[in-house]
Amino acid sequence: MKGRFISRRILFAVVFAALSAALAFQANPASSSLLRLMIGWFTANAIAVSFAYFTNSSWIFGKTEQGKLRWIPAVLMTPLLSFFRFVWTLQNVIVRSPLYSEVTPDLFVGRICNYESLPDGITMFVDLTAEFPTPCSVRERLPTICIPTLDGCILDWESCRRAYESLLKRQQRIYVCCANGHGRSVTFAAAWLGYSGICHSATEAINLIRTHRPQASPNRDQMNFLEQVFQLMNT
Repeated sequence: MKGRFISRRILFAVVFAALSAALAFQANPASSSLLRLMIGWFTANAIAVSFAYFTNSSWIFGKTEQGKLRWIPAVLMTPLLSFFRFVWTLQNVIVRSPLYSEVTPDLFVGRICNYESLPDGITMFVDLTAEFPTPCSVRERLPTICIPTLDGCILDWESCRRAYESLLKRQQRIYVCCANGHGRSVTFAAAWLGYSGICHSATEAINLIRTHRPQASPNRDQMNFLEQVFQLMNT
């Protein structure tokens, strides 16, 4: 299902490739060794992320299914990981959107957050980010499902299906998150609404989520993914 949904991936891949080229072009031989090292490190990170988007390689940051970042990739990718964290923090300061929204009594969609910020009674935490570790306070207290997915990309359907089967085995009060709770998490939640029989089409599922979280904005690739998923579920 992945091959048809590449437009957003390619866009991000080109952006990071252009960034790496710009950084390499701006490198000044007269600069200090430390500055050249930092520019070179950031350039290498941008090249790696560009490659990751071209190949849909969500493992680039080393995030495991347990929600941790493997230390070697995390150290190697420190410049971009720090940049992503800074941009995410600044964005959440400037854009005052709700941390999370209640879609159904047992389904919440929102930003990645600490355990203390979660709604009451959550029994399962679903993390779709590839660029952030699942907060320790969450991992220590709640069962966690991690499906590392690059920002703006579609989810791996087989990983989602396994997660849904696990969720169906017993009643869960689920918190689904990505960086901002607008794209990846909404895509997972919409497919879950179909898998659990609440909604019967991608449009119906997205409209239900937007009723409670107007900021929900899966991109075209993610909507195409959902339409194919609902077609599979309805056959």
